[in-house]
Amino acid sequence: MRKIQEVIKKEQNFLVIAHRNVDGDAYGSSMALYFYLRHLGKTVEVVNEFPITPLFSFLDIHMNITKEIVGKKFDAIFVCDCGELSLIGKYPELYSDIFENTPIINIDHHNGNKMFGDYNLVDTEASSTCELLYDLLKSDEKNITPQIATLLLFGIIRDTNCFKNSIRPHTFEVTSKLLALQANYEKVIFYSYKSEKINYLQLYGYALENLISLK
Repeated sequence: MRKIQEVIKKEQNFLVIAHRNVDGDAYGSSMALYFYLRHLGKTVEVVNEFPITPLFSFLDIHMNITKEIVGKKFDAIFVCDCGELSLIGKYPELYSDIFENTPIINIDHHNGNKMFGDYNLVDTEASSTCELLYDLLKSDEKNITPQIATLLLFGIIRDTNCFKNSIRPHTFEVTSKLLALQANYEKVIFYSYKSEKINYLQLYGYALENLISLK
């Protein structure tokens, strides 16, 4: 963990990627990391091969994600919530020069992680990648903004199904810290669970739109 913290402190240009078809944990961790690095004054790109589900639109940050990688050179690539590199899609193939010449930082909590990174922060006991990412960033808590805290909490809540699965005492400790950092718990709960009918109508419209575009 210390080596990754040193990379963040020393380097300037970063690429952040999560797996395709992002779930809440992949989205929360990659976007929290994106905003954290931006807050430090770093140059950051966050990309994903597939469109982001409208179920996450209430966070109003999807416009920061692009499909194509614009930069030509990065100091490090963060891969979030992936058990193996192939889960990010075709980026290593399409941008082989970048991936072959840039250190990869693998942050994940899944069993069977392939340890594909030059730096691997993997804890299969963690409830989520967001929980693990908080542990990485907590020594610099002053730079965890309410937005970043909300994204981390979002990932934890989504991956544990609102604290029903894969939790440990540390999960609640991290949640408490995030609430103290002004994470918007009410907003996350409302849009993740209480507005379920609206969410699924949005998802249905999204599916229809993409089916039409495939014809």
